[in-house]
Amino acid sequence: MEHYERLLRGASAGITEGFAWTVVRPVSGHLSLEETATRITGGGRASITELDPEEAVYRDTILLNQLGTTTMLVQVQSSNYASAPQVLQWLSQNAQVWNVTWDIGRHFRLTYAAHGHVLAEISGSEPDTIVGSDSAALRVEMAALDLTIGRPWPATQATAMAIMESRTGAHLNEDWFYQAQPAVIIDKPISSEMPPVGFWHHEPDLDARIRLAPEHIRRAVLMRAVHEMAIRFEHDTVPEVTEALEAAHEGRSFGDAAVIAMTAVHESLGAYWDGQFNAEREHGDWQWSRWVAANAIRHGLQSLGEDARCLDGLTYARAALSENWPAFKERLRELATVNIGTEPQDRPSA
Repeated sequence: MEHYERLLRGASAGITEGFAWTVVRPVSGHLSLEETATRITGGGRASITELDPEEAVYRDTILLNQLGTTTMLVQVQSSNYASAPQVLQWLSQNAQVWNVTWDIGRHFRLTYAAHGHVLAEISGSEPDTIVGSDSAALRVEMAALDLTIGRPWPATQATAMAIMESRTGAHLNEDWFYQAQPAVIIDKPISSEMPPVGFWHHEPDLDARIRLAPEHIRRAVLMRAVHEMAIRFEHDTVPEVTEALEAAHEGRSFGDAAVIAMTAVHESLGAYWDGQFNAEREHGDWQWSRWVAANAIRHGLQSLGEDARCLDGLTYARAALSENWPAFKERLRELATVNIGTEPQDRPSA
């Protein structure tokens, strides 16, 4: 407790004004940083880069760190995405997860999850109450936190961090915040419900059909989706997208220009929700649909530039199309099913 009190008293404003620390302990086996990043998005693809913690303050970023089989996630002065119940559920599959977070008002929350369930939570707004299906799981922790009631900052937060260390073995010190760390940049959630990005969550049959199909069929499905998003939501005016689709259709490789262009379009349309944790769609909101469709195109083109196995773009296409999705889904299903087990005509037989 004394260690974390010293850490917080000497910390930058980024930590004192908003912070989230999550620790994942697999029940068995080892959880790689790549698998952790996938779980963070709910089964989607999240690329890992390297950032200084100070730079991470200005982006929707989760810093990662590993010690043995334990994985640590840190967010500083941001949306605290990793503290959302859905994310804790995804992270806690076959694992135990502890999370402590506070906002700019320094209102803290300590949460415990295991095996896909958020089991217990202690909130600063109700320090004498444990919320969740297994309140006994945090009974000892609540007794320790009760001793900090009435004490000045950062007694409660430091105690919660000490609890995290005692339960997980993870440790934070000041030096950690001055070293570059692996980081995952998070797409802004498309609604307050925070739907998972993994397409298999939403369409298990179609996802399986596409993934089991030969590469040329996977590419055809993704090209059809990208084309639909571009035409229907008026992104066909972006020349890089048209050029990339033509190249993909002809079996030619294409560079990053289209992905970069659609990233810029996506960020421009999403500026409307700057400062908000998520983007909520209003009835008939054309800008929201175009923003989601731009992300569908971005992810689809990125997958086409590889082996066409990442289907995150279809999750966004499904959301953008909304009530028009069922009809389009059937077209994709037919495309994914036709000629299964065959190779393209121009490929020589073995």
